[in-house]
Amino acid sequence: MVNVNLLKGKFVEKGYSTAQVASGTGVNLATLYRRLNNSDEFTISESRNDAGRGQ
Repeated sequence: MVNVNLLKGKFVEKGYSTAQVASGTGVNLATLYRRLNNSDEFTISESRNDAGRGQ
């Protein structure tokens, strides 16, 4: 399971909006919001995409 609070913190730390993260990872904005609010789980490939962009 993804630590959503840590992930949101990284967005803020890096200066990214949720819309920028959605666009950069190829995830629909509405889907990202649902996943960040724990109503949907992230897939393994989405988690890998997010992690790879976090440098």
